[in-house]
Amino acid sequence: MTIDKLDRDSFIPGNVVFEARLIFIAVVIYQLVLWFTGGIYHFESLLVLIAVVVLPWMLVLLPRRNRPDRTRRSAIEIAGAGLMLQGCFMIIVGISGYFVPRSGWDARVVFMILACMLIVGSSLLCTMPWVGKRGIWILAGLHLFLGCWAVWLSPKPFIDVYLFHQESAAALLHGINPYSITFRNMYLEPDGSPSKFYSLEVQKGDRVMFGFPYAPLSLLAYMPSYMLTSESRYAHALATSLCGLLIGTLGKGRLAKASAVLLLTAPATFHIIVASWTEPFLLLALVITAVVSFRWPKWMPVALAMFFVMKQYTIIYLPLVWLILPRPLAWGSSIKFLAIMTVCGAAVSLPLALWDWSAFWNSAVHIQMIQPFRFDALSYLAMVANAQPQGFVPPGWWSSIAFMLLIPTWIVLIWRLPRNMAGFVLGVALVSLVFLFANRQAFINYHSFTAGTLLLYVAIREREDQLLRVNE
Repeated sequence: MTIDKLDRDSFIPGNVVFEARLIFIAVVIYQLVLWFTGGIYHFESLLVLIAVVVLPWMLVLLPRRNRPDRTRRSAIEIAGAGLMLQGCFMIIVGISGYFVPRSGWDARVVFMILACMLIVGSSLLCTMPWVGKRGIWILAGLHLFLGCWAVWLSPKPFIDVYLFHQESAAALLHGINPYSITFRNMYLEPDGSPSKFYSLEVQKGDRVMFGFPYAPLSLLAYMPSYMLTSESRYAHALATSLCGLLIGTLGKGRLAKASAVLLLTAPATFHIIVASWTEPFLLLALVITAVVSFRWPKWMPVALAMFFVMKQYTIIYLPLVWLILPRPLAWGSSIKFLAIMTVCGAAVSLPLALWDWSAFWNSAVHIQMIQPFRFDALSYLAMVANAQPQGFVPPGWWSSIAFMLLIPTWIVLIWRLPRNMAGFVLGVALVSLVFLFANRQAFINYHSFTAGTLLLYVAIREREDQLLRVNE
């Protein structure tokens, strides 16, 4: 891959260290707050999270200047301090709130010992030059083992996402359309009244009247795990570990490794796996797209299609595709790129969607549009709502605030960001920050994806910086 003139003007050698420092500080704060709050509304934490919003945006809004090339030591020291903080909390918090003790021995003690090994190994990987790529492979393998063990120790978490995944996979294996089934309403109030977590129009008795509420590819992503083990979450553990492995091996320097270990040691990482949230698949799709862009660029529209059809809300990133269209821009190459992306995405999604289109639309689209306002969301919109008098009901137009803010966000990012994979990934992270913190629903799974995207950006920047030096 070559670095064209536009990239040289956009990112100057040495800036990667400055950028990494800002990102590492932001991500460590982000991941610690997510652990502390559980991704639920907390006023004081939202004040702290202002730094998480501001620091990454500085990379776009500050004037680009030719800063002297400095050693990566300062960024690694920040990552190391963050690693120690995250590691302490990971060991303290243990596996997850869904942990079920096993008789005869205390698995939590063993888990904490292995978590200590993960933290020590991560520290060595960042600080010792002799620890090469084998180190990140070992850490990713240890992380996968801990993730699978956490799943085994949390057999039936009390969360609807897990129920959706398990019963949808079982339905598909039996030849039943997963979008046409219904689920038990596990959040009914003690007196049997409707749950506050779902819209009233989808609740009927003790059932919620929708099927699998996610995109088809997210179901296909964990089907092998379910078919082999009757448990979907081993795929989530594998996806998270693969993200760390690929980020750590994307660049040959220490910043990529530091990014990987900060991802793998996020205090809430095992809770996200155990709870069965699908964001690890979305992050993996984005990481694979970045890897493909460097190693097999002709396949990038295919990888990008998998990213866009993994979750419904990825539509908010579509304008950023402008940043990675083939250069120099031409109608023929752009149309070909977009056509391949569209065809591949449709090939993956349409078979399940067209099986019963009305059921698919109700479960994957309509249900998302009518979800109630969540006062417990970790967002500034929820902060404003919670500051109102008791009994306040947010007006319907509040739901459009996040979408309206996307328009100026897209304009600024397309204007300021470089036309390469680093620009696209940073754009995804910044769009996510704006959208989540202005949204009626913003919880730990969405925020964890944003934090992982910021770490991926650092690894990509280091890789591009290395390529730029080789070409000079």
